[in-house]
Amino acid sequence: EVYNQCAAYLAEEQMHVDKAKEWVAQSRAIKKHWRNTWTKAQVMRADGAMEKAISLTKKALEMGKDDMSGGYKDYMKDELEKMKQEAQA
Repeated sequence: EVYNQCAAYLAEEQMHVDKAKEWVAQSRAIKKHWRNTWTKAQVMRADGAMEKAISLTKKALEMGKDDMSGGYKDYMKDELEKMKQEAQA
């Protein structure tokens, strides 16, 4: 889905965070799923809202527990641990 992909790209590049927030909100208005919940977590992380990013990552993992591949789940869990460390710094 285009809005989610665009928001994910901006979050990954840590640029135009306000536009990323807008696009992920549009994606989630269409339908909330683990992918755009994860993207919202990445956007919040890029914006420095680490506690919100952690919460959304946990929610995305729960939402996608039966739908995502094991490799992606492991990646998200690793990123969650990094976020926790960043939040403590």
